[in-house]
Amino acid sequence: MDVSTDGLFLNQRRGFLVVSEGRNELAEVPLDDISVLILSARGVSITKDAIMALLDRGSPVVLCGKKYSPESIIIPLFGNYEFSGRLQIQISASLPLKKQLWKLIIQNKIENQAIALEQLGFLENARCLHVISKDVLSGDVTNREGYAAREYWSCIFGPEFSREIEAEEGINVLLNYGYAVLRGMTARAVCAAGLHPALGLHHKNQKNNYCLVDDLMEPFRPLVDLLVYGFLIKEPNPENLTEWKKYVIGNLPDVDVITTKGKSPLIKALEYYVFSLYESFCAKENNLCIPKLEKKGRTGQTSLLHT
Repeated sequence: MDVSTDGLFLNQRRGFLVVSEGRNELAEVPLDDISVLILSARGVSITKDAIMALLDRGSPVVLCGKKYSPESIIIPLFGNYEFSGRLQIQISASLPLKKQLWKLIIQNKIENQAIALEQLGFLENARCLHVISKDVLSGDVTNREGYAAREYWSCIFGPEFSREIEAEEGINVLLNYGYAVLRGMTARAVCAAGLHPALGLHHKNQKNNYCLVDDLMEPFRPLVDLLVYGFLIKEPNPENLTEWKKYVIGNLPDVDVITTKGKSPLIKALEYYVFSLYESFCAKENNLCIPKLEKKGRTGQTSLLHT
């Protein structure tokens, strides 16, 4: 759920999030239906009671900056009753194991990028990415991730596109918003598994309290990329972040992905995925089970482009 209008007031009442403007109540949303609450408006008020009610349900609250990138995520610190014990197991994970886990994450990210390109009709480029994924080494020391990214971004958004460009509008703003939703969902799964979001496998920025979240969300970024591509081919002003686009991206938790047990909504698949990381820490070996994008038809046939 996204709140992007200034001047709104959010409170909770009898299991509902109540949205008001002045003395007028605009909406009541069941708290159980909110997987992530995104506050992208600059002037919005929310009660502590409402925040606590969301956290009790494992639903993070994401605070976005002016470029719709997440600046802060409020998550339950003790989302699992075994938090202390699992923290010790997480801390004791060896560097070689972390490097093997990161290798598998990057391989799956590149594979999912290849599946996205197949859906868009870039079949030759997709084959190239499938080959690159097989060359990833432990810890991705040869940076196959970056090599694949150049091929991928050039296809999907054109050779002039760059994720490094700072902008108030355009493709990167759409991507930032989508990644904020994905980051909040992943943070929710991490805390539910009793793992600490700051203790990453690869990301190690001391100013980032969500290093593990940023590690684990990598394979699913192509889901956001496909949504944004769909906006570009359907909209007269495709680079504007409209309410409809926020609504479409907000349905990301319900998008099906492929797990070892079959299709599953992303919001549930992330829980299985993160729990497999905990099991890997316990077994001291790589038992990570990473969901994959669903293989569908070419552009115009995939449900992601027509959500």
